[in-house]
Amino acid sequence: MPFPVPAPSTSESADAKRDERKRQASPPSSFYAQSQAILTTVKYIEPLHSGYEGAARKHKNRTRSALLVQLMASFEFAMKDFLAQTLNTTHIYDDDVQTWSWLKLDVATVLSTREGLAGLGAVLIHPLQGWQTPETMNSRYKDVFQRQPIADSEVQTLRDLWIIRHSIAHNGGIVTAPDARRLREASLAERQVLIDVDHLEQAVSFLRCIVERLETVVGGALLQRWFDEGSAGTWNADADAYKPLKALTTYIRSRPQELQDADEAMYSADRTRYVQS
Repeated sequence: MPFPVPAPSTSESADAKRDERKRQASPPSSFYAQSQAILTTVKYIEPLHSGYEGAARKHKNRTRSALLVQLMASFEFAMKDFLAQTLNTTHIYDDDVQTWSWLKLDVATVLSTREGLAGLGAVLIHPLQGWQTPETMNSRYKDVFQRQPIADSEVQTLRDLWIIRHSIAHNGGIVTAPDARRLREASLAERQVLIDVDHLEQAVSFLRCIVERLETVVGGALLQRWFDEGSAGTWNADADAYKPLKALTTYIRSRPQELQDADEAMYSADRTRYVQS
């Protein structure tokens, strides 16, 4: 079966190319773009029905459920890829890597990259399990950046979202009795997950708050350390290293907006902000 690829001249292909540029350079911005596309999709299909309200409601729930699964996948990828791209983009963590006990090198994965284009960070980070456990994600970020992207008050909500995603992706949308107990609502056992527009919108807003910290909290710590340990001190000397780091730690709150190439003014502002006087 041939894989569908958008024609080069369509608006769909232009969107895909812009989204791919963000994915390659700025995981936080990429997540915003993907989540916005999901919201646009669910709002587009909401007024549509065949005249049979019951059937339309059933099919819309299936579509919204699939979009929630895609949303959680985009979130997981963004959080993993931020770490992976950090290791690809700067050498300041090279000595630390050996101290991260959770980082296990999988020989088969390394060998599989022989014919691919995966960077070092992708080889080390993406195969790791545990990204769907909020405490594990926080622990790994704390080891690397001394910062945690998920607030303590958000852990339970994120855990619940992963349980709902699991029910949709692996149980055909049915909440099992054990998962109902984990959701603290026994009445959900053996019942169909119902995802409405409001739930999706709240999920997007919640996850965006976490991803935004890749710029405001985690990204700040990354740039702080780079200016302390990796910067040569001048724009001419630092431009090639600074530009990808700035893109990595940028969170663009718009899907159609392109990533801006970092310039000397941005560098000077960040240097003033992060360099210890």
